[in-house]
Parts: sequence; structure tokens; C-alpha cells
Amino acid sequence: MGMKIGAVILAGGQSRRMQGVPKASLAFGKTTFMEHLIQELSHFDELLISAGQAGKYADYGLPVIPDIVPDCGPLGGLFSALRACRSEYLLAVSCDMPLFSRKLADYLCEFVSSDYDAWITVSSDGKIHPLCGIYIKQAADCMEEQLYHQNYRLRDSLNRMRVKHIALGQSAYPDQMVMNVNTPQDYQALLQIMSRWPV
Repeated sequence: MGMKIGAVILAGGQSRRMQGVPKASLAFGKTTFMEHLIQELSHFDELLISAGQAGKYADYGLPVIPDIVPDCGPLGGLFSALRACRSEYLLAVSCDMPLFSRKLADYLCEFVSSDYDAWITVSSDGKIHPLCGIYIKQAADCMEEQLYHQNYRLRDSLNRMRVKHIALGQSAYPDQMVMNVNTPQDYQALLQIMSRWPV
């Protein structure tokens, strides 16, 4: 392709709805959410962890990117990762998306071109998943402007970009691959899926 695409695992949330339990450390089969995603994204030349605060997740042996502007939610983590990365494009995957796979990552990368600034996954129910998508490095510029004005809505950034929506309903990849696990109830639903899912 000739384009350098890196990846970042966004793990900076405070897990309030998970009653304070870090979602990245939740058990997933014989591993954890974080370890599974690192394995699925290990083939990228550049793999980062966006952790909110410096010092978190250092044991994984990957570059850990703290938030440049703290307490700004996913927008702040993604902005910091885009500023730090060496790649022209960055695949962002939230750490609470444990069924995400290497094959889906490669599928999303096939869409990257100079025609857009972001490539965002859309599940078959029409829900947009900004934390499962690829961003051009220069997208950090409009994010920085938003942070300056204390607007922390990632979707407002997308409204200012050329966005390609990638519909999973038109692919071989099921919606479960972008399922977010935000609450204990979500986690129980995940365990039910895993009982019949090839992990």
C-alpha cells in the first residue's frame, strides 16, 4: 500500500460503569482484554497504548501515551496518540472491545486512501463506532482546536473531517466484533457470547 498505518489501544477510561474495575484487565478466556488486543494488533509496525496517565500498562513493553490534556475522555486519548505516533494513519481500538480481531483490523486498513481523513466502523443497526476506526495523523489538528475550546465530543471532530463509514453489515464481520463492554451486565453478556465464540 505504501502507507504506514499504526495502531493504538485506547485504555484511558476510568471504568465508572464497571464499578471502577479497569476494563483492560477483565478476564477474556485464558487472557485479558488488553492482552488479547495486543495479540490481535501485534502485526502492526507501530502499536501504542493510550493510558490517560503515565506509568499505567508499562509492563506490556509497548509505548504508553499519557493524555496531553487530562480528563478529556476518548478525544483526549486519541488526540495524544495521534500527536505521538510516527505513522501516517492510526487504527484506534477501545480496550473494551474484546472481540475485535486481526482480520477486522486488516479489513479496515484496506479502505485507507488519500480521499478521507477517517474510516469509521458502523454496525448493522446504524451505530457509529468512533473508537473503532482509522484516523489520519493530521486529524489531531482539529481535535486540538476542540480541546482548546473545551469541546470533548469526538463526533464533533468527525463532523469536520472527510469520513468514510465502513458498514459491517456489508462485510463478513459480525457486530459482536465491535461490542463494547461498559458494565457488569455487558460483561455477563460477553461471557454468554464467548461460550459459543471461537476465542
